[in-house]
Amino acid sequence: MGGIGKTVVAKEVYNDVSIHSHYDVRAWATVSQQHNVKEILLSLL
Repeated sequence: MGGIGKTVVAKEVYNDVSIHSHYDVRAWATVSQQHNVKEILLSLL
């Protein structure tokens, strides 16, 4: 489902002021087609 704006929408939500004020901590992880779950989780720590 490439090219329909999923990342744009996710970034808008992530950067929304109400999200900033509601959560103390936020994290963004970029995941490719071939991913390693352990590496993704470690990158968030």
